Amino acid sequence: MKKIVLNILLLAVAFAATGQSSSLKPVIKNNKSSFAINGTTSKTIFQLVASDKEIQDLKKQAATMSNIKLSVNKQKTGTHTCELSINDRNDALYVQRIFSVFGFTNFIMDGAEKPVTELAATLIKLK
Repeated sequence: MKKIVLNILLLAVAFAATGQSSSLKPVIKNNKSSFAINGTTSKTIFQLVASDKEIQDLKKQAATMSNIKLSVNKQKTGTHTCELSINDRNDALYVQRIFSVFGFTNFIMDGAEKPVTELAATLIKLK
């Protein structure tokens, strides 16, 4: 019984964490420098309007994954430039999966909001 209650609590925490970042919408510029592949590594650069706490939560989440590095530079109040580096996986579909893990449900490119399920195809077109 204790295991069931613990699992329910863990699921609730996971859903709450996802809910926090689901309102965040990464903005990806429509240029080749937004997504690059070098050997077995991919790099995705995007803008994010987020609070310092939301950024800290994303960094903590990224730190739990051994092949992920999330670098964030604050540009102005609430706006951050993010660089997502993924080692040993250089494909756009994996970037899409990581965005989903971060709780992003949508992203913005050229002023249009798109579902994160379209991210891989969008990144491939940038190459």
